[in-house]
Amino acid sequence: ACSRWTARIAQLDKMRVLCDRYDALLAIDECHASGFMGKTGRGTHEHRAVFGKVDIVTGTFGKALGGASGGFTAARKEVVELLRQRSRPYLSRTPLMPAIAGASIAVLDLLEASTALRDKLEDNTAYFRRAITEAGFDIKPGEHPIVPIMVHDAVKAQQLAARNRVGNNRPMHRFSDNQRAPYLSQCDIHARADQER
Repeated sequence: ACSRWTARIAQLDKMRVLCDRYDALLAIDECHASGFMGKTGRGTHEHRAVFGKVDIVTGTFGKALGGASGGFTAARKEVVELLRQRSRPYLSRTPLMPAIAGASIAVLDLLEASTALRDKLEDNTAYFRRAITEAGFDIKPGEHPIVPIMVHDAVKAQQLAARNRVGNNRPMHRFSDNQRAPYLSQCDIHARADQER
């Protein structure tokens, strides 16, 4: 329920009201929220105070949940049974490797035991957003760790992304939904020392 490129966080509380009014299901994709959004990192539905009120939640075991592959769908038993019968990924017989399943469970246990990693990411995100704004960059407002930096020039966007490598990791990615407004998105919030350079 968070946009990868704009860092917008869906207004699930308002969507829930509409779903209730029109007798509709609420389904969300938490690939860019599981593990760090919300007070305990349970996702956008926790962040928007509708935890337990979303009908279908999908997500990945990659990204904040350990970087592995695979994903999940959480829903009522009837929905899960329907997906087991009709979902193409499920039907293609590509189950999670046992090691990935075990690692994913361990990450969920770690996140349930402590919010320290989530809290550190939140602190680093606030620091980065403040510092990049004070440095004169135009960013999209928000609180998500994905920080779109508006560059408005394709060549400058590529140069900035190339200059901001951290080891073998490239935390900045050039993206443009049209050629007139390219921007960079700071996708990985690293340690303070990486942010300060």
